[in-house]
Amino acid sequence: MRRLGAIGAALTYALMGGGASAAEQHPNFSGTYLQRSAGAATASGYQLTPEGQAAFDRNKAGIAASDPNIDTALRCEPQGIPRMLSPGPLPFVVLQTPAMVGVVSEAFAQPRLIFLGNEHRKDYWPTYMGDAIAHWEGDTLAIDTVNFVPTTFLDMRGLPHSDALHVSERMQLIEGGKTLQDQVTIDDKKFFKAPWTVTYQYARREDIKIVETVCLNTRTRP
Repeated sequence: MRRLGAIGAALTYALMGGGASAAEQHPNFSGTYLQRSAGAATASGYQLTPEGQAAFDRNKAGIAASDPNIDTALRCEPQGIPRMLSPGPLPFVVLQTPAMVGVVSEAFAQPRLIFLGNEHRKDYWPTYMGDAIAHWEGDTLAIDTVNFVPTTFLDMRGLPHSDALHVSERMQLIEGGKTLQDQVTIDDKKFFKAPWTVTYQYARREDIKIVETVCLNTRTRP
């Protein structure tokens, strides 16, 4: 409950105008966004290690069988990063403050907090969204995220990752602020032979509001 309270307080601060001073010095990402088309992303090639390929085969079989022990999103656990970054037809909201950038997706109402100007937490337990810190490089927000639980997927296909996953992002507004672009680099030495990159683009949509979407537990039978 303490962690949920902290998230609520941060998002309330942003809604009350906490991002105004950040907008004076840096681009203001606050707003509602929608991925340009379902699955819209451009990715560089990647090569799985033998261990990574075995995990991918396992995940694909689990998805085909709708097994919640493999695809843990089926039992309403958070999707993690970067799977959360490709919500397809569902919008998400970005709330920016001088101290953090918060992201709330309509898909599962998943919150993500990216802290600015901090070092990674010491001796912290792994989480679904990982430990995200960021700094500004001109008009680009450079995000560094580590310390993930290894049970989530990188995408809807079941592309796997290990506990060594390191995600780097370069987020910026393009096209006169009409588009949010996020260039995501995946580095996981256990499951991939080399780092690889995928780029997502989202249209700013002032005409829509996210709604409450509750993930009902799939285990509905007694």
